[in-house]
Amino acid sequence: MNTTNTLEVIQTFGNKIDSYIQIAAEKGNQTVEHFWPIIVRQQSIEAWVLIMGISLMILVCFVLLKRGIRDFINKETNDVSMSGVLGIFSGFCLVCCISALVFNFSDIVAKLLNPEYTALQEVIKMIK
Repeated sequence: MNTTNTLEVIQTFGNKIDSYIQIAAEKGNQTVEHFWPIIVRQQSIEAWVLIMGISLMILVCFVLLKRGIRDFINKETNDVSMSGVLGIFSGFCLVCCISALVFNFSDIVAKLLNPEYTALQEVIKMIK
């Protein structure tokens, strides 16, 4: 591929990106100078909300699972207790929360380390 063609492709792509950002800003009745930093900052905030939310759910599920294992069999009546069943069910929820963290890990890392790229993806999604 020739250098001139590569530069033309980059220039064309850059113009399309600028037009996408301009259209998205106009949809929100904002200027591009005001709109773009907000979208970039939003990516970091979303990543931290995901981290904190999933971590909190993992902590709650872990505590309930620990209690459920302890209380599963009532020592006095030798019966299965409801808190034990709830605790065992929270073990399933714990696995789901850890899976959510694993499956969203690349998205979280991208939002934290390269918020401009993920902001650009959001703008393109808004336009489509």
